[in-house]
Amino acid sequence: PLANLVKLNVLNLSNNYLSGALENNDMPESLECLDLSHNIFTGAIPTGITNATNLKVLLLSNNELTSSIPRDIYKLKQLRKLHLDQNRIFGTIPGFSIMKMNNLVELLLYNN
Repeated sequence: PLANLVKLNVLNLSNNYLSGALENNDMPESLECLDLSHNIFTGAIPTGITNATNLKVLLLSNNELTSSIPRDIYKLKQLRKLHLDQNRIFGTIPGFSIMKMNNLVELLLYNN
């Protein structure tokens, strides 16, 4: 699993026409940038992402994700950019979670 890649800082798999559901695997704590944008991923946003406590950039835009935003997203306290636009995300924005993300400077949710 990816969690075993303890020195991984950046994982960019964008623009590859990758498809299917994202597995709910734990991410390495060292991960700072995860870019899975511009693919055809479906299903829920994996809650295992929140284990990457050093994550600064999370780009999941332009997929076909069909879930709500995980309530424990607030665990990503270092997150600066969160792009969830151009998916099929539904439900309410977990305001109490987002409000705890003091480093967040960019939040894209349009076209869902």
